[in-house]
Amino acid sequence: ADHDTVAGVAEAQAAGPAAGVRVISAIEVTARHGAAEVHVLGYHVDPAAAALRDHEARSAHRRTDRMRRMVERLNEQGIPVTWDEVIRAAGPEAASLGRPHLARALMAAGHVRSFSEAFDRWLRDGGSAFVDTQFPSVDEAIALIHDAGGLAVWAHPPLDAFDGCIRPFAEWGLDGVEVWRPATLPADAQRM
Repeated sequence: ADHDTVAGVAEAQAAGPAAGVRVISAIEVTARHGAAEVHVLGYHVDPAAAALRDHEARSAHRRTDRMRRMVERLNEQGIPVTWDEVIRAAGPEAASLGRPHLARALMAAGHVRSFSEAFDRWLRDGGSAFVDTQFPSVDEAIALIHDAGGLAVWAHPPLDAFDGCIRPFAEWGLDGVEVWRPATLPADAQRM
């Protein structure tokens, strides 16, 4: 699932059989709950759903504006990275720009050695180059996914927020929780 776009779904579904996998249509909607960024996966969505296309267009505009402002903040701090470098790092097919693309551009220019260093130094939430943006609320993200015929699943929930958020998210129609991830301890996955 790509963040806030279904642009790659058709290509992935076409390539899936040759790789021996069944690809389902999906999106990862970036949402906000209070001050926290929350990712809600939408599985089995209809990529042609009008609500999804509208969200995709609004998100692309927000992400482009955000990325330009983050590049400006880095430049103001004496870190020479350009818009063109970010676009190159994202690739010609990128439909949605995110901080990983900027981290990749910073790595390519030799400013950092890793994604984590770029995030630790500048790009993390609250970092010196971080720019907040308006995301839909979690209940709006769930409704969007349901309107597109999909199942809404909370992606990689942080353990410290899980107990306080799961009940309202479920009341808003959340269909599931992603609990099996490489960094998640089996006992924590079982608890969630």
